[in-house]
Amino acid sequence: MKSALPINAISLKYIKQDCIAAVTVVLMAIPQGMAYAVLAGVPPIYGLYTLLIPMLIYPLFSSSRYMSVGPTAIVAIIMVTGLSKQAEVMSTEFIQLSIMVSLMAGLVQMAMSFLKNGLLG
Repeated sequence: MKSALPINAISLKYIKQDCIAAVTVVLMAIPQGMAYAVLAGVPPIYGLYTLLIPMLIYPLFSSSRYMSVGPTAIVAIIMVTGLSKQAEVMSTEFIQLSIMVSLMAGLVQMAMSFLKNGLLG
């Protein structure tokens, strides 16, 4: 019986399929991220940041191959609903508040990760 490749082994056999999958995900994620940014009340460029930055930082703190990181509609709706009472949507103050809330949420998640509170985070 032929032995199976390790889960993380790179096989030339699958490179073409992986490249097609990557292009497909990128083509879907870019307009989705921009739309969620507008939904959250910030300029579309911030949606592109929310696609790139989490994907670069996530592997430093976790090893799950099944976790999906990036913008989501419900977070965008909660963000615009909560912050629109504090500042005008799309204003500089609103964008600053959005960034601050996002950074604070990230810090709380990192703290929970370091404290091994996985069930809560």
